Amino acid sequence: AIEKNPDIFRRGLRDQWQHLIFQPLSNLAVPRQPQAFILVIDALDECDSKDDIQLMLRLLAEGKTLKTVRLQVFITYNP
Repeated sequence: AIEKNPDIFRRGLRDQWQHLIFQPLSNLAVPRQPQAFILVIDALDECDSKDDIQLMLRLLAEGKTLKTVRLQVFITYNP
């Protein structure tokens, strides 16, 4: 994903989510029973804005639509 999009880190959260996480997981072979895939997000509170946090949570919710893996998310947040 990074080879195809070397400037991905300069793009917005939605593009990063699509190219670095969602599409690669979507392209996996569909198993009989999806395996758990755990995504850890540390220090969500260090996002630049509350809008970024809300967007990140909405994007993570899209993980429910994956057929290839059962995405589980562990988030740390310091209020």
